Formats: sequence, structure tokens, C-alpha cells
Amino acid sequence: MHLLDLFSILVAGLMIGTELTVSLFIHPVMHQLDTPAQTRGLSLFAAVLGRAMPFWYALCLLLFLAETYVHRADAAFPFLLTASLLWAAVIVFTILFLVPINKRIAALSADAPLEQWFPAHQRWEASIACAPFCFWSRWCWSFTRFFHGEPEGKAGRHDMLDSTWIQ
Repeated sequence: MHLLDLFSILVAGLMIGTELTVSLFIHPVMHQLDTPAQTRGLSLFAAVLGRAMPFWYALCLLLFLAETYVHRADAAFPFLLTASLLWAAVIVFTILFLVPINKRIAALSADAPLEQWFPAHQRWEASIACAPFCFWSRWCWSFTRFFHGEPEGKAGRHDMLDSTWIQ
């Protein structure tokens, strides 16, 4: 069980790091480039991330669902279930709204005018802001669960305020 927790923390933590790196570092640098370089750079990033992210999102969802199932008797089960459902909603939102934008940006040529793609890119940047929050909340629970665990000799549901559980 601890191995599943650890692997979930690792995978979700790497996803959080990637999302934050793209949002906080890559995009601001890209916006400083001239239009053809910016178009080409964003097109390349969109293509690479567009190939990797579906597998990463699916792996995270599978790990979240597995952890939710494994910890179904824990007091934190409702939080795990909510986090897993939120992540499933993020995936549906991404498929419906963000993937089409990403595909358009990945297909851009370097001479594409800024007016053609920049408004869609801004919508994508604004929309992706919820994903790190969902991951962060899920990651924090997994991290806390891994390091605090269940107290010895206790089984089944626990009171969240039980000080022996929080130790």
C-alpha cells in the first residue's frame, strides 16, 4: 500500500512540476520572443506535450482511483473520492476544450499571424489554471497519508480529529 502511495506522490508531483514550469517559466519566456519564434516554440511545445500528457493524465487517474479503492475504509475516503472525481472532470474538460486548442497550436507554421492563434492560446492558459490546483490538493493528501499513515492497531474508519491518527 505504501508503494502505491509513494508512486502516486511521485507521478502527481512530477505532473504538478511540469504544469507549474510551463505556466510560470516557459510561457513568460515565450511571450518575450518575436512572433515567428514564439509561434514556432509554442507549436513545438504543444506537439511534445500533446503526445505525452494523455498518458500522464490517464496514469494519474488510474493511480488516484486505485488509491481511492485501497483506502475506501479510511476516514479520508470522501476526500480521495472527491479528488479523483475532480481529476476525472479535469480530463473531460481538457478533452473537450483544451485538446482542440493544443492541436491548432501544434499545427501552426512559423509565419502564422499572431491574431490567428494568440486569443486561443490565451484561453488555453487561463483554462489550464485549475489543473495544478486539483493535482496539488490530491498530492497533498497522498503526501500526508504516506508520511502519517494509519496508527498501529486501528482498523476501519477514523475520526479526522483523533489525535492518535494525526501524530
